[in-house]
Amino acid sequence: MEDWNVTLYRQFEKERAQPSIDLVNRIEGDSFKRIIDIGCGSGMSTLPLRNRFKEAEIFGADSSPSMLTQAKETVEDVTWLERDCSKPMDDLGQFDLIFSNAALQWFENQAKVIKNLSGMLLPKGLLAVQIPYFRR
Repeated sequence: MEDWNVTLYRQFEKERAQPSIDLVNRIEGDSFKRIIDIGCGSGMSTLPLRNRFKEAEIFGADSSPSMLTQAKETVEDVTWLERDCSKPMDDLGQFDLIFSNAALQWFENQAKVIKNLSGMLLPKGLLAVQIPYFRR
């Protein structure tokens, strides 16, 4: 996979961050113990998760090494994983919240990815995803 240009990506950071904040604010409940941010990028989508769910164990997964380097500087106390999120990730265990903002549109087979992610949910777990309008 192609690595992302972090400097260019951060140019519109405020505009990119707001949808993540909005999605986090729509999540009901605060008792999530294990959370994963799929396609976490530079960590700006993970930051509102960390701010709200202070006691949770949080993971951020992305395929871009440069974005993960930035993520480590953006948010502390998160386990950062370099992973192809379009592939099964059940080796990570189960989560009670799987979060993804503006990432699934990059995957060829979104239905398969959603099925894989759903299989990682604990009973009564929540899959919180939003995808921007996107044309290839």
